Amino acid sequence: MPDTVKNRDDLQRFADLITAEIRADRFTAERYLHFFPNGNHAHEFRPAVPEPAKPPKMPTLREYFDDTWIKRQQPPIVRAALTRDYRQHITRYLLPLGIDGANGRCAFGELLLTEVTAPILLPVRDKLLARGLALKTVRNIMDASFRAMVRDARTVDQLIDRDPFTGVIWPRLPKRPADPFTEEERDKILRWFRKSDRFYYPFVFFLFHTGLRPSEAVALR
Repeated sequence: MPDTVKNRDDLQRFADLITAEIRADRFTAERYLHFFPNGNHAHEFRPAVPEPAKPPKMPTLREYFDDTWIKRQQPPIVRAALTRDYRQHITRYLLPLGIDGANGRCAFGELLLTEVTAPILLPVRDKLLARGLALKTVRNIMDASFRAMVRDARTVDQLIDRDPFTGVIWPRLPKRPADPFTEEERDKILRWFRKSDRFYYPFVFFLFHTGLRPSEAVALR
């Protein structure tokens, strides 16, 4: 600003206002930036611009299973038997299974969560079937246990944004006709228990004459 009487008077009014605010302990960082937006100390009073959050490191299937997912699948949240099934299905059958990934041959557990797609899952299904596992068993492993893990990675932890199982089609399970015991077979079985294992005779008798499943009968009190 030119050094004139008017400019000196105008600036003096600002100086008087600033002095009054300093004495009243009201000259805050915001007020400094109001008067001196380009002052020598402006950088000290401007709020720091937060750095953009780094996206979370994408875990492998094994890392996500071991470090996060299976730790949440514990009683009383899930049944102990279901926890056992999850652990057996995924660690025994899936994670060590050799597959052809984008970077060559590797174990299924070494894939990143984002690398699990329908074209990957279909060969996994076929490899399990080639081992001689029943179709129902393979579906329990993949479409129940593993799918539950993938679902949580997508909906709970939001690590992936799609469901790779939408492209996996399962054939219908063949229905086997019922083959109940005949009355003669039933009576023969009951005679054996009554003679050779009397402790379980009432239990077996009860199952035969009520039609309850063994698990239902055991759960009775």
